[in-house]
Amino acid sequence: MVDYSKLRGIVLSSVKYGESSLIVQVYTDQGGRQSFMVNGVARKGKRPGKIVLFQPLSLLEIVAVPPKKSTLLRVKEVINPFPGLYVNADLRKGAIAVFLAELLSKTMREEEPNESLFAFLWSSIQMLDVVEEGVANFHLVFMAQLTRFLGFFPTISADTSSTIFFDIKNGVFRNTLPSHPVVILDPLSSLLLKVFEGSFSDLNKIGLNNTHRNLLAEGLVDYFQHHMDGVSNLKSLAVLKEVFN
Repeated sequence: MVDYSKLRGIVLSSVKYGESSLIVQVYTDQGGRQSFMVNGVARKGKRPGKIVLFQPLSLLEIVAVPPKKSTLLRVKEVINPFPGLYVNADLRKGAIAVFLAELLSKTMREEEPNESLFAFLWSSIQMLDVVEEGVANFHLVFMAQLTRFLGFFPTISADTSSTIFFDIKNGVFRNTLPSHPVVILDPLSSLLLKVFEGSFSDLNKIGLNNTHRNLLAEGLVDYFQHHMDGVSNLKSLAVLKEVFN
């Protein structure tokens, strides 16, 4: 049973509705992906006010009006539980947030709660706010760890002392080329293995230059596309690559 008086949520996207309202897609702790109507936040001539609460990956505590017929929930009250968290105020972190929010918009489609997934997302976004060293690698490790919760974390059956290939189609690190062409070759595959084995606490230890970082981002997006429907045309990827170029 969803308690609409105390929802926690992560903003995936928002679009303006009418003169002063927003329709916001939020991934919540109790209801999975949910749509909210927020009134009176986008009035002309007004200071930003509460509209800044609904930027990509914003963490919110929401009091909503329980639905009757419509699946669109109305927000009664909303607060930022971490008033010092300003991911979008940093150009690099803001680009990461926009990209990851777009990716999550295409992958978080279930209208059912997933406690472990929500906990991972909630804590990861807080980590993005505080991390400095290795922040350029954050989105890579995030995507790699997200696959654990989505059910396609790769199998690592390769001898790491030898040449490694990453079989995108079957999700396997291996020492021999597969029979199909959907594969990442060494040395990029060896770097990708480091990403999958990495964590947010050692982002700065993953030695990547900008070229490798962008190629790995493309490779991970390709991996998601092969294992989930609807993950295509990520427009923010080009912006993210430019920021870290």
